[in-house]
Amino acid sequence: MPHSSRRRRLLAIFLLLAPAMAAQRGPAAEPLVKEDATVKIGDHTWVIPDENVGLVPNVGIVVGSRATLVIDPGLGRRNGETVLKEVAKISRNTELYIASTHFHPEHTTGYVAFPASAKYINSTTQEAEFEQGHPPGALNVPVMLFGPSGGPAKLNERFVDVIRGHIETNRTLFIGCQSGMRSQRAAEILAGAGFENVINVAGGFGGTRDRAGNVITAGWRDSGLPVETGQPAERCYRDLAAKP
Repeated sequence: MPHSSRRRRLLAIFLLLAPAMAAQRGPAAEPLVKEDATVKIGDHTWVIPDENVGLVPNVGIVVGSRATLVIDPGLGRRNGETVLKEVAKISRNTELYIASTHFHPEHTTGYVAFPASAKYINSTTQEAEFEQGHPPGALNVPVMLFGPSGGPAKLNERFVDVIRGHIETNRTLFIGCQSGMRSQRAAEILAGAGFENVINVAGGFGGTRDRAGNVITAGWRDSGLPVETGQPAERCYRDLAAKP
């Protein structure tokens, strides 16, 4: 079977699978970090369990002698405020650090509720995703970026403009990331900006996994589709963003 035909078939399967699974599960619970649910799991370590609710992380809290570390502060200001309330119940430290285990909104954006003095510990692991592997011919335009002075990842304000500068709005776009989560947000942004045929690749490049690490939806790589590595000239974000 030609690669193009096989690719279309696999993508169609991925896209049809996600709605069917959602329908079987019923309405999703609201993605809120639960209050008064913090559990001590070690001498200096607590966790706010995710209660198996989608878009809610297991929030970690590590209390030191001088500072407190929060791991995965939740999705948005409301959840960040809940996390801070829980932190105040177990720590009197005024010095705060934030770290994220994933480059996804529910693991990062709760930082907006934290004081400006909180220090964000950056991870560069996922910035290397494109270089480590992607579909041949893909363009690397990240929907989230780290600022030049550090801190949590934020929406790339030039995301739509850079893509519009290289791709016509009536072209069919397949949008992917490592697991298909960030790319879903990117696809929504592009559709809202007038791109007519935007498809999120369910499973992304490396596959969607459950909390135990088991593959739920196979990604591009593990589906036997062609892969290239590196940051090809003219297709890496640095070069794409430099062109008007």
